[in-house]
Amino acid sequence: MPHAIASGKTYHYIIGNEGARPQPTAVFVHGAGGDHTVWLAQFDALKSAGYGAVAVDLPGHGRSGGDGESSIEAFAHGVLALVHDLQIRRPVLVGHSMGGAIAMAAALISPSTLDGLVLVGSGARLRVSQQFLDGIEQNFSEAVRNICRVAFSERATAEMIERGIANMLRTSPRVLAADFRACNEFDIRDRLGALTLPALVLCGSEDRMTFPKYSQYLHERIPGSILRWVPGAGHMVMLEEPEEVSQAVLEFFSSRAGFASS
Repeated sequence: MPHAIASGKTYHYIIGNEGARPQPTAVFVHGAGGDHTVWLAQFDALKSAGYGAVAVDLPGHGRSGGDGESSIEAFAHGVLALVHDLQIRRPVLVGHSMGGAIAMAAALISPSTLDGLVLVGSGARLRVSQQFLDGIEQNFSEAVRNICRVAFSERATAEMIERGIANMLRTSPRVLAADFRACNEFDIRDRLGALTLPALVLCGSEDRMTFPKYSQYLHERIPGSILRWVPGAGHMVMLEEPEEVSQAVLEFFSSRAGFASS
């Protein structure tokens, strides 16, 4: 798994169709306590369709190790630095939850660097339950189990939920707590009108973490955005309904093909 140093932090990532045509390239950004593996189905779908694809482990997550970041903006600056270092010309940032917040923050910082946004189960403000914040410090493993029980819909299999728990437990309590604090402090509601990039907003209809109304709010305030619901899916919609999410992303990319190279 290759890695790069950007903004003084290590980023491990996987890459497919480097230098591919048609443009654009996807840069997948996971959510709090996650890693690049949550995006494997969508990564493979775009790769198979001939698009460039990069899925990163944010600092402190997955194989990237070390410390995370203390704010969404710091994560965003790091992702933009990684895009620059990997010489990816005007990618589409595909972000889930906290990753969606990072994508929006990056678009506000440097819109000309990007070609579009895919915001999955995200929001302009990401309030975090005090129960989750306290639980991480008091009983990490139980807190992770509680988080994952809420993150998946009731129709998710026990095996799927257990995989989610095992994956999040690989993140240190310190990093997960910092992720949730960063989310809790994130609020760009008064800046959404400045997001002028093409955007796909996607959410599971049974999302109990970033409620569907969050995605509706984004859609109503990001000019020209597209809203897609995935019926019956929860917060981890890309894992619960990988084919439907992949198809929605592919359709968005098809509409963008050629623009990034123009």
